Amino acid sequence: MSLFKLLNMKILRIGNDITRHTTNSNILYKTSLNFLEISPRNDGFGLLLRTKNNNIDDPNRLTSIVPKSYNWGNLTNRMNVRVPVQNDLLDEIMKLIVQAYESTK
Repeated sequence: MSLFKLLNMKILRIGNDITRHTTNSNILYKTSLNFLEISPRNDGFGLLLRTKNNNIDDPNRLTSIVPKSYNWGNLTNRMNVRVPVQNDLLDEIMKLIVQAYESTK
């Protein structure tokens, strides 16, 4: 199974209220608000994560803060993921995605 298919399956299992929308360049996951944007790349993908007040529990420092000058609203943290991805890293990424999902509640 491809990394994206596995990640997609795990994201949609977080909650029944999640929908996926695809644009020409990105995949958006949302409840009533966007909480995750995935940008596919040749060597992996980029993630933009929603937070409340820029608070995210990221002990491994996988994310970086999006500058306010970008005006991306509450998509305030980003990370780049290169393939292949180790299972323990995928688990850490999912913890961050769950936090982004919970920020919409």
